[in-house]
Amino acid sequence: MLPPCAGVCVIFFFVTGCAVYRPPSERTATYQTASLEELLERISAGDSRVSTLKADFSASVTDLQNGKSQSCSGVLGMEKPDKLRMKGSQIMLPTLFDLLWDGTQLTLYVPKEKTIYRSGNSPDSSRRGLAAVKLLTELFIGERTESGRFYFLESSPHQYIVYCVAQRGSRVRLLTKIFFDRRDLTASRYQYFDDNGVVVCDVHCSDFIRPPEAARRPLPREAVIEAPPGKTRISLQFKNLRVNTPVSPALFMFTPPPGTAVRPLEEFGK
Repeated sequence: MLPPCAGVCVIFFFVTGCAVYRPPSERTATYQTASLEELLERISAGDSRVSTLKADFSASVTDLQNGKSQSCSGVLGMEKPDKLRMKGSQIMLPTLFDLLWDGTQLTLYVPKEKTIYRSGNSPDSSRRGLAAVKLLTELFIGERTESGRFYFLESSPHQYIVYCVAQRGSRVRLLTKIFFDRRDLTASRYQYFDDNGVVVCDVHCSDFIRPPEAARRPLPREAVIEAPPGKTRISLQFKNLRVNTPVSPALFMFTPPPGTAVRPLEEFGK
């Protein structure tokens, strides 16, 4: 039998509804509503006020099949609509790699190998392995609007999912799925698909900031890219983000050193 004081405590516990204290992270979240048009505005390059971006980064590339990992740090620069330059380095190795995406072709220079790897004409050839970092322009600056694309919206209590599809002859092809967190309407995940509907790249974004120059577009300070999922994981952290600072045109030009070999991007890492 409970002592009188314990009985009073039990009655007070149930009458007042003071069950178990929940920390703020476990309390009921407030979920926002948005239309398809409003969500597309949040990821559109045309509606973004980010024209250029510079940042420092640290990265680790992990082979998920053998567990081997390699880390580096460096600097990156972006320019609207979709130009990207990244230079990575390690201790005792000033330039580990130099990557340039000019909007049409990806060039990866590896000084240690005295080799340049270049992407072909296949859109999916640039979405595998390290080359998938070109997708960072979509995360920070926004997606370009292209004709022939159609968008559909799926909603659930916790998230919105925007489907992007395109007509390919008599077929309708799924291009991307973009996941929005309904707590703050940030685009927290991007999935890219090949012609057979298989995910070739899966990007998770987190730790967002909202610099005044970016207007409504939050910028991620962390991104995890799996390309292809289950095989290669690239974990990126960004700091010292500078928005709309001057960028020299030379940043997005690359002249290979004499004697450099040129190979297809698909051969990188083989």
